[in-house]
Amino acid sequence: MKPKYTPGPWKVRFVGDEIWINSTHWEALAKVSSVPEIVEENTGENQGMDNARLIAAAPELLAAIKEIYSAAVDMHSQFLKHDGWRDDATEEVIQIVENQDRIFEEYRNLIAKAEGRG
Repeated sequence: MKPKYTPGPWKVRFVGDEIWINSTHWEALAKVSSVPEIVEENTGENQGMDNARLIAAAPELLAAIKEIYSAAVDMHSQFLKHDGWRDDATEEVIQIVENQDRIFEEYRNLIAKAEGRG
């Protein structure tokens, strides 16, 4: 499926006293904050930059989570194909394997949310 968003990588850019997310071709994608607006009163830290870095990493994070999900599903399927896997597994391993469906559902929901399908 072709993404509906501007493909990454995205970059954090300053324009005057504003923090923006731009594509690699300088296309403005989003204004994150004005620098004076976001400085924490007590610490003096600029949350805007942290927010901007996280947003700018979104395309790569989505691609990585899709790869991790696909690899995990493949490994899980291969593991379950072996008859008798429970005989040699510890209780901890059995619990992890049994929780995979819930974890996979969380991955699917997260990916769908990022792609505007959930």
